[in-house]
Amino acid sequence: MVRHDPESGAISLLDTGGTENPQVIRLRPDRWLNAAAARQNLLQKPVSADTLIFHNFAGLAMLGGRIPHRRSVLYLHTNSADVFALLPQRVKFLDAILASGGDLARELQQLPACTVPVTPLEYPLGESFFNAAAPEKSGGLVLGFSGRLDVVQKKAGRLVGLCAQLAARGVCYRLEIAGTGPMEAALRRQLAGRPVRFLGRLDEQAMSAAYAGWDLLVCTSDYETGPLVALEAMAAGTLPVMPDIPCQATALLRADNFPQYPKGDMAAAAALIQKLAGPGRDEPLRGKIRRLVAARKPELFMRQLLQELDKIETAPRRSQPLTPCRGIGGWLPFSLRSRLPGKDTFLK
Repeated sequence: MVRHDPESGAISLLDTGGTENPQVIRLRPDRWLNAAAARQNLLQKPVSADTLIFHNFAGLAMLGGRIPHRRSVLYLHTNSADVFALLPQRVKFLDAILASGGDLARELQQLPACTVPVTPLEYPLGESFFNAAAPEKSGGLVLGFSGRLDVVQKKAGRLVGLCAQLAARGVCYRLEIAGTGPMEAALRRQLAGRPVRFLGRLDEQAMSAAYAGWDLLVCTSDYETGPLVALEAMAAGTLPVMPDIPCQATALLRADNFPQYPKGDMAAAAALIQKLAGPGRDEPLRGKIRRLVAARKPELFMRQLLQELDKIETAPRRSQPLTPCRGIGGWLPFSLRSRLPGKDTFLK
């Protein structure tokens, strides 16, 4: 939950200390090093916490037993299979779960293994997305894709079929792809000759500028909880072209009678893009799509988060103490650890 700490990423502690300028205790020197660097730091400068918040279980096994704490909270914003596989093993170390939406919270509450309170707490969107100013439009339609270029969840390979369908329909477009992943090299080959530009991985400021320059954001996933990229794009006034899957973005769009396409059907996705191509660049519609996510601003999230943490702190403790994870595997970089036995005990 620490913002403005790009170097160490999520492995940080926030010490409010009753001051106007909370102190961020950074537990690793840069975001590229794994938990070994954080452990070494803890040996040199022991710290403790009232509440530890683990993001999608990350760090719980490797660091939870090394930082003395009173409460342990899981903030979950994915419904990927590995999270549900880990829950029966990890729930005994938790006092509560905060889920990034009502659907995910209900899914967790129905699981027999989920023996702690679950509260929905929608993921916040950065202020820069709400403040993104749309540039002057010229030329054809600008489409965007943002996310991991993988084949399992995001189904990025479907972009090849989408481009073919758009060309067959005579749509004048440019596709910009933000993100990296295992499919990038194959996509570059398969999309060679198409009006496609690869932007690579973008930080928040660059991503908000990209959203503002896109007319439509295309999602090709088979399953999502947010997806966060669609919600960010909506905050920037960019219309999402979403598959008809259960997630937060489609729930908002359905409530406003905004169309989706059948999951995996790139011909239908191209038809929807063609249908939205005109109004997608209309400023009143951009304003309308922004208002659908207006409640996702960071200050509202922080207010709700602090209220929930107060409740958790005053409730009886449920979590068992964590024993520090031992063995060389926990000290290795993730790229090596993923090749060792027991690789299913941590998130990819």
